[in-house]
Amino acid sequence: MISKTFLFRTSSLLIAIASPVWLAARVEHDDRIPQAAFAAKELEDALVESGREDLTIALVVRPDEVSPESYDIRYMSPSELWIIGTDATGAMYGGLEVADRLRMGLPIENHRQEPFVGKRGIKFNIPFDARTPSYDDSGDAAQNNIETVWDLEFWKAFLDDMARYRYNVLSLWSAHPYPSIIKLEDYPDVALDDVYRIGVDLQPDFRKSGNPGPWGPGKPDLDDPGFLKRVKEITIDEKIAHWQKVFQYAEDRGIEIYLFHWNVFTYGATGKYGITERQDNPITIDYLRKSVRQALLTYPQISGIGVTAGENADNDAVGEYSIENFIFNTYGRAVIDVKALHPERNVRFIFRQHQTGLGPISEAFADYPGAFETSFKYAIGHMYSMTRPQLLEQRGYRDEIEQYNVKCWLNLRNDDIFVLRWGNPEFTREYIQRMPHHLIPGFYMGSDGYVWGREFVAKNPEMSGRLEIDKHWYQFRQWGQLSYNPALDRDYWEAALGHRFPGVDTKLLYDAWVAASEIIPLINRASFAPNDAHIAPEGCIDFRGGFLTLEDYYLGTVFRPMGGSGILSVPLWGKAIAAGEVPKGTSPLQVSDKLDAYAASALNELPGLRKQGGTNVELQETLNDIECMAHLGRYYANKMRGAAKLAVFRQDRTNKQWHTEAVEHLKDAVENWKAYAAVASSQYKTQLLARTDFLDWYKILKEVEKEVVTVQNEG
Repeated sequence: MISKTFLFRTSSLLIAIASPVWLAARVEHDDRIPQAAFAAKELEDALVESGREDLTIALVVRPDEVSPESYDIRYMSPSELWIIGTDATGAMYGGLEVADRLRMGLPIENHRQEPFVGKRGIKFNIPFDARTPSYDDSGDAAQNNIETVWDLEFWKAFLDDMARYRYNVLSLWSAHPYPSIIKLEDYPDVALDDVYRIGVDLQPDFRKSGNPGPWGPGKPDLDDPGFLKRVKEITIDEKIAHWQKVFQYAEDRGIEIYLFHWNVFTYGATGKYGITERQDNPITIDYLRKSVRQALLTYPQISGIGVTAGENADNDAVGEYSIENFIFNTYGRAVIDVKALHPERNVRFIFRQHQTGLGPISEAFADYPGAFETSFKYAIGHMYSMTRPQLLEQRGYRDEIEQYNVKCWLNLRNDDIFVLRWGNPEFTREYIQRMPHHLIPGFYMGSDGYVWGREFVAKNPEMSGRLEIDKHWYQFRQWGQLSYNPALDRDYWEAALGHRFPGVDTKLLYDAWVAASEIIPLINRASFAPNDAHIAPEGCIDFRGGFLTLEDYYLGTVFRPMGGSGILSVPLWGKAIAAGEVPKGTSPLQVSDKLDAYAASALNELPGLRKQGGTNVELQETLNDIECMAHLGRYYANKMRGAAKLAVFRQDRTNKQWHTEAVEHLKDAVENWKAYAAVASSQYKTQLLARTDFLDWYKILKEVEKEVVTVQNEG
């Protein structure tokens, strides 16, 4: 028996008072506080799992506005532990930390923890409906998840994991969400009942890069019912009730909701009441302002509005209808309208750095009644590249941020890794620690051409349909928890692996996963083109028709080594070697050797790990993904060697040895791709990626084989 701790509420303060009551160990909390109730359940489960019946835990809130989301862990006695949060979310995080350590068998020590990065967000391009799409819903991931986003149970599980991983912002990105989430008295026919997806097989030409908005010239006719398939019968009132529940559940997990938009789009409303996609249309301005205002009134949990100035705008317009004034007269004035009704309401405005500058937009928003911030794609489409991308400085945007004293969110775009499980806490920690923290409120991480809803390509029924945040738990957990506490060391992550995969040698698994996860970042550093549509490295495909040949990827004018990487381009190296020079920097052959070394490190550990995995399907599939990344690394290593030696041969065609070796490397690349395709296709179905092409490993193999013939013929 142990001493019980009673908790009483006085105003908004939760107070803990010791009392000499004797009972079995338990978690004391105020169950009227949702964050506390969630953390208490996690703690109760962890106490049972760990067999710690000797421990009583008290969750306490002692408000401290100076240190939001922080907590103290204190032993009041060997059998009584207090978790004291500076707010409800801080208490929840402390509870989750103790629960994790109980489950993983790690020591729990007295300490104080504050968030390292203030705002830790997920970027979620949300496909509400085929009629109200996100920026690019032309891939299977978006269409297969349209029904998912209308499933409350999905959101509960997703938001629970976000809280467990310490994320506190969910940003929902849509070209024009309002017909699917609100209704307006002045424009009643805009509101859409039911939910539809594209009802025909998707094709790559439904969207081509360079066209504004979710669809290209080959798009399906959304006005033709034959192209649509209804996946849910639901009224607009039921839709509103659904999102009110979702947003409230997010708030109950300490997660803020931000709505992000591109401009100028009016999907679902175009043509009704004279609404057009023109920024000089007074009806469009009135409609959009009222839509934003109504959304903020309908959903008090919305804490931020994000806007892109370009995409479908007339950026040459000046005066009243300039894109900057259009944004203020719609989104900005909508917030002012709400502020007049609810003075206590605060809404962040985040202006994305696209097709305008901070000067014009700051001038337009001079009277905005709240936080005004900006956003930059930190590594454009490839967050898995360098741990300190230099594009913020190279593109001059940092100077603007400092000149106008505007905080800048980092948009961490993962348009590299959609299928394979990635996991490298060392890369993640260094990336987070090297962010320009004095300039930023925080970050949001996600994709533009992929929807991280439910998984839909697993061939094993046991894995099919699970949440992506669960499949990719290690990746999501690292970015969330390390941005909250970068001191979580290797011991912590090995313990996390051991808890997820009992019986595995965590040292071997950790090392193999780290090695394999170094491969795609090095691939991107060595040959970098900024936009997501330039490459999907898991398939070596792009938006121009699929496969990236040597000419596209290493020998052309688009791809170059990432600035600051110290890597030499293939053409530059080839020219120097042919001239008998020794260029400074990391050569393509050195990059290839490093890729091979990473692959070997991963593959060497797999046989032993597979024996330990037994019948654990998730572990075996994780090991398959590690093997896939290793084969993929070897493929790019040999492709780069072949390109480099071909580049030398083109400078001096009398030296046939360079050509012979180039062909041999490309033949090796074929074998590497075959090994990759065999493992990947045994585990995953083919899918169409929104920004590039079909991720079909055996279809791509034919292109890999053709490349050998093409280079052979050149000799």
